[in-house]
Amino acid sequence: MMFLPSLRAMIETAARAADLPSAIVGGLVMRESNGNPKAFRPEVGWQYFVGPDGHPCSVTGVRGIFPCPDGMEVLGQLTGWGLCQVQGSVAREYGFAGAFLSDLWEPERNLHYGCRHLAKFVKKYGKIELALSAYNAGRPIEGNKISYVQYVLDRAREYSEEA
Repeated sequence: MMFLPSLRAMIETAARAADLPSAIVGGLVMRESNGNPKAFRPEVGWQYFVGPDGHPCSVTGVRGIFPCPDGMEVLGQLTGWGLCQVQGSVAREYGFAGAFLSDLWEPERNLHYGCRHLAKFVKKYGKIELALSAYNAGRPIEGNKISYVQYVLDRAREYSEEA
């Protein structure tokens, strides 16, 4: 069994709200976190910061603005959190205003932001394969077709077979 029934229900709800196939979201969750809601991956090479207005800014734009200590906000925005490995900066871009980005470990919240982000790419690129590539790399690239996109599609098929 890929997911416990309670997590599967959360995936179904979040996918439906974002008009995404639940199997794709289930596959994405398996690739990003292996279904672990407490997954945590700092990505220091990621240099995308979002200010309190939801717009991109420099690292100095997040200092002294959010209610948590500056270093925590900077690290939090550089980190993938939870089931969908939602970057803190991506959550801020979509309006997450919580004092601590670690709140993104909450599964329903994480799925909400992860699905919104994937849905944005589906709308922008029109094909799920391109959207998945962009979810992983910020834009569609050739280099993640097997390691990321195909893996998600394979897990999506398994997710569907379990239904």
